[in-house]
Amino acid sequence: MRSFEHRSSESAKFWQVSQDGAAVTIRFGRIGAAGQTRVKELATEEAASRHVAGLIAEKVKKGYLEVGSAEPAAPSIAAEPVQDGPVELPDEDTFVLPDAWVRKIRPRRGGRPGARPPSLAGAVAKADGILAETRDHRERVLADRRSEPDLVAAARAFLDGSRITPLGAAATAWASWDVFAYPYVKAAVADGWVAAHGLAFAAEAVLELSGLQNGRGGHLGRTERISYWLGAPWRLAAERVRARLAVADDAAYEHARQAIEAYRSTKQHLLAAFLLPTEPGWLGEDCPAELRDDALAAFVVSTPQEWERISHHVRAFDLSQSLGLLATVLDVIGPTVGARLLALVGGGSYTEERRAVFNGLTLIPTDEAFEALVRHADDDLAEPALLEAAERFPVRALRLLGLAADAPDSHRRITELLHRRVTANPEIARAALPLLPEASRRQVAPILASLSTLPSAPAESLHPLLATPPWTRARTVVTPIVADGLTPPDVTRVRWLSGEREAELARFEKEGSLSGPARWERTATDLREGRTPHPADEEQFFAEAPRSMTDEFLASWRPTNFWSPWWTMPRLLARWGVDALPVLVHCARLTEEADLYGSLLLRAESLDVATLMAQWLGGGKAVRRFAVSWLRQHPESAARELVPAAAGPAGAARRAAERALRTVAATGHEETVRDAAAAYGPAAATAVDALLSIDPVEILPKRMPDLPAWATDAAALAPVLLRDRRHVLPAEAVRHLCTMLALSRIGTPYPGVAIVRETLDRASLAEFGWSLFESWESAGRPSKHSWAFEALALTGDDDTVRRLAPIIRAWPGEGGHARAVTGLDVLREIGSEVALMHLHSIAQKAKFAGLKSEARERIDVVASELGLSAEQLADRLVPDFGLDARGRLTLDYGPRRFEVGFDEQLKPYVVDDDGSRRKDLPKPGARDDEALATAAYRTFAGLKKDVRTVAADLIHRLETALMIQRRWTADEFRRLLVEHPLMRHVVSRLVWATFTADGTVGTAFRVAEDGSLADVDDKEFALAGDAAVGVAHPLHIESDLPAWTRLFADYEILQPFPQLHRPVRRLTAEQAAEQRLTEFVGAHIAVDRLLKLERRGWWGRSTPMDAGIQDTMECHLPGRGGLTFPLDPGISVQFPHEDPMQTLRDARLSGAPNFAALNPAIVSELLCDLHYLVHGGAIR
Repeated sequence: MRSFEHRSSESAKFWQVSQDGAAVTIRFGRIGAAGQTRVKELATEEAASRHVAGLIAEKVKKGYLEVGSAEPAAPSIAAEPVQDGPVELPDEDTFVLPDAWVRKIRPRRGGRPGARPPSLAGAVAKADGILAETRDHRERVLADRRSEPDLVAAARAFLDGSRITPLGAAATAWASWDVFAYPYVKAAVADGWVAAHGLAFAAEAVLELSGLQNGRGGHLGRTERISYWLGAPWRLAAERVRARLAVADDAAYEHARQAIEAYRSTKQHLLAAFLLPTEPGWLGEDCPAELRDDALAAFVVSTPQEWERISHHVRAFDLSQSLGLLATVLDVIGPTVGARLLALVGGGSYTEERRAVFNGLTLIPTDEAFEALVRHADDDLAEPALLEAAERFPVRALRLLGLAADAPDSHRRITELLHRRVTANPEIARAALPLLPEASRRQVAPILASLSTLPSAPAESLHPLLATPPWTRARTVVTPIVADGLTPPDVTRVRWLSGEREAELARFEKEGSLSGPARWERTATDLREGRTPHPADEEQFFAEAPRSMTDEFLASWRPTNFWSPWWTMPRLLARWGVDALPVLVHCARLTEEADLYGSLLLRAESLDVATLMAQWLGGGKAVRRFAVSWLRQHPESAARELVPAAAGPAGAARRAAERALRTVAATGHEETVRDAAAAYGPAAATAVDALLSIDPVEILPKRMPDLPAWATDAAALAPVLLRDRRHVLPAEAVRHLCTMLALSRIGTPYPGVAIVRETLDRASLAEFGWSLFESWESAGRPSKHSWAFEALALTGDDDTVRRLAPIIRAWPGEGGHARAVTGLDVLREIGSEVALMHLHSIAQKAKFAGLKSEARERIDVVASELGLSAEQLADRLVPDFGLDARGRLTLDYGPRRFEVGFDEQLKPYVVDDDGSRRKDLPKPGARDDEALATAAYRTFAGLKKDVRTVAADLIHRLETALMIQRRWTADEFRRLLVEHPLMRHVVSRLVWATFTADGTVGTAFRVAEDGSLADVDDKEFALAGDAAVGVAHPLHIESDLPAWTRLFADYEILQPFPQLHRPVRRLTAEQAAEQRLTEFVGAHIAVDRLLKLERRGWWGRSTPMDAGIQDTMECHLPGRGGLTFPLDPGISVQFPHEDPMQTLRDARLSGAPNFAALNPAIVSELLCDLHYLVHGGAIR
């Protein structure tokens, strides 16, 4: 045994190697510890000697010194581990090829065996079967007059047995190969050759095969230069022959070697070397340089020198095509292959290329390889590889992740992964801590200190669902009770919010008609005479033609081809109401436009709609969310319409109805379901009672979900505390909790989750859920385990929301739109004020239009469920952020205190004990109470971050309310604005006014600091309970405007946006009587101004037309009306600045007879916007 040692300021390690015949024994570890022992069996004693020499050379290169003693460098320690003894740190400098990679090695004689080739029993029959299956294709190729005659003759002679040659076998195989049916000549063909004609014959046949090609049109020919790319058609056959040569007896090997050697002077030289990779010199100077440059040469290299010569020709693409290439080279050359991998990092442009390089780096036991993965931690493909490398090299991971996490620009994934590594194996972290650099210790030590030392909860203290859940017991089969023959009443209706339907119809009227009476008549004639009109004509007919024309056909119209359902179907529902439901349900079943039909049918109630929603509840994510929302909004309709199916015969319809009724009952409407069943009689009541009496936690799928390893490693996940915070869930209980989460879907959770959640500490549960999400991300976000992401909806809290929201905003830019949309559903299901606040913020300000649209849709659904408009919902989503009734927050440092206030832009500041105002809270000092001051400082930092999320939006919404003349009831004004701890800070900086139903201005007033109301004379004002309140426009307070301005100046009240100093513009009487603003027609407008104006909220661009051009700007006015002006040449969606100047071709009002019919304040705002567009300057 030869012994080596490596000593440094950070560690002292030993390494020993001995050889016994073909067996190599290695011992390694820390000096003073027992170390680890590994034994490797090689094919021959000579191969073992070469292996030992290579290992020693590698260790010497790394700084190990031979100590000259044959005795173990470490003292002998008893094999029985000592319970409280030191943890032995692993050797992370010895290269070990994992078993999964070993199986991919392309074997070589005398080397590691790799996967053994299959038995040859039955090989001939199998090969003959392949030839029989491909006879027709082969005959077409051989009969093609362009096929080379000698190849055709050789193939036919091989087939009829008159002359058996390798060329004939190769020509037959090539002619039988159908590139469109199978990409390779099957390995079984080569097995047939070996079994029937011997190994030498098969090797020659493969070599001949590589020289053939399909000519244009599929005829048989020869190629001038062999393509050695890893997807070559002969690849599998060649690999099988190589595998058999590696294990052949000496006589068979020598016979084959002589046959193969004859090809070294041909274009098949490199393939000959591939088949016999251990033949010395075959990849040497006599191999043509252009062949050595091919990636196939990597399978042949036997020495580091050969690898050095050809490695720069190995591309990331080659690695992605064959895992076996890298496995083979690593097995022969070892970790020096890492240099090429490092050169390829970041170079692959395709997913599989990058993944292959990252996966290879996980095996290399060097800091350089690990650091390369760390540098690419923000790459979704690198993260799983970094996780694998961290598990393989845990101490290196602590050291290098710690250094990276300590850097000021550290990526969040680095910090998260470091935390997971420490929590997964704290024993190694504690043992390694003294050896880590100071920067790494700074990161690792606090994580170790924060780890729970609480004991596991005893089984008797756990809820039964966490100790012995239903899936651990035998299931009880319940025979369902059938009450057949029930007929639902089919109550059909469409529910609109106040003014909603009118607003929809006004919008459609503003957009104008696409067809007219002549086309409508032609379409009606086609329908009447049984002809199918063009889908565009058909849809426009039902969406635009008068009822007198469509009534004849609407009840039976069931389209199968579609023109523009997003244009047609909303018009259909708004115009025809309940009569449109049958066709909407038909289309919803027929198409994949779940977003369209789901959002429309949320308003509707009918038997067809209830049945559809029951089916959607068991469907995919896209439709299930609409089903859940519909059941929440229409529990009475669901119960009434679905009881007959839920009590009916067994089958898919009953299962869907049962699932829907259970969901309705679980949302607090169990009595509604029972009452609906009772209305059908005793039999139905009994059947539904039996359905609801089954404990929901006992209802399980036939096949339980399989949990991945990362979800069952409780040590790697954040601990879950019981509600008493004195015990943590044991590992088996954590597994049961994960199973419940895996059984859940967004909107339809496993009922046991809510039950056990009440027994657990919510903060630790949220942290557990986040660590589960991180594990899923690190595993590459496998779609089959996306439940770990969706589980945030069940485990998450407001801190989860704050962490998730910015990630959701970023995902679309990383190609993760679908994932971001799921994140919106998570926020929606968490449902707290903070969650809905962030959802609303994304709907208003997301960078990506698709994500913004999806968020708006979900906000609309939430509002619909509550019977509110989106704006009314937004008013109710403003968190109080822990402020008191005065809108203040006291921060306690112990000997001193600070009070938080807010300026006109809702930026927080603090006031100290002596009344001095500070922009920021001072850092805790030596005289402060450390615990109190630290907590207070964190509270203020979090408050600034949270308020910043909503401040701009809140102020913008109030300014928009002034522009569109929005009104609040007196109760809403008091409750949602004046008395709201945050809103009061901006509400008190504006002038408000009361309005009558016809829009007449009443009294203007302001909100004083104490919440009382005062008029312009600063006298107390009493707000009537039936008053409507709005933000006053300067036109409303024109006579008192100077007085209000002086009052605000006297009180030093700064406004959040221009109100008292807001510009006012008017139309002349002649202009007000018109529908067009002719003074702006023909004006040249900068695109930048249009885009800036669009961000104000009430302006928008039209739907893109051909080539993605938006040729109209529209101002959506409240109620009936809008201002539309066409642009020339229009704005490109993809390149909005392509035409920097636009010409305003018209400015026309729709939905109102003239501008005089509009509120003068709205007209003023419109004119100011148009003046800005044409003349520039400030918008306000």
